Amino acid sequence: MRKRINKIYTQGYFDGACFIYSIANCYYALTGKKVSRPAWNKAIKNVPFIQNFMGDEGTGGIENNILMCILENFLSSLTSTQDFVIKKEQKCNLSNAITKESVTIFAILGNTDNQQNLDHWVCGVATLNKSIMIACSWIGYDNVQYRESRDLTTGRWYNDGIQVGPAIVGDCIYSITLKDKGIKYLETHIN
Repeated sequence: MRKRINKIYTQGYFDGACFIYSIANCYYALTGKKVSRPAWNKAIKNVPFIQNFMGDEGTGGIENNILMCILENFLSSLTSTQDFVIKKEQKCNLSNAITKESVTIFAILGNTDNQQNLDHWVCGVATLNKSIMIACSWIGYDNVQYRESRDLTTGRWYNDGIQVGPAIVGDCIYSITLKDKGIKYLETHIN
């Protein structure tokens, strides 16, 4: 029997690295390229407070401006050929911040469509009706009926969804755009 290969990166039970995995899922969603093991190892070496992520603290106690720097440095370490534009986003604009050219990374404290009581970071890859479709690195462990679907508009993979509401942490939302190459990539990726 062939092993199923997931498109969305998943994390282990023994770490709090969901922020780091959300960045890897962001990279894949925007570029269509998997993160290689050497690129991952290089990027991990540039993460300050790595002991927080590899323990159960995660991003607890790390200021938002430091998280922005980690996000920028991690993405830069994954590629030398692409540039990303990263900016803080408001919760009220979250649905509009996800386009064919951009994704979001945000924190959740609460429930998604398929999971309960999360304290987690995810990558928002598409919108569907009033939901944000997310690439979640945790759902594969807690959901026996794990399923990845592909958004027809963006061509991106997701495995859960969330309504814009109180479960989304308002001051922990970042919009990421692939600079100058996003439209070209997406047009070839969807067809």
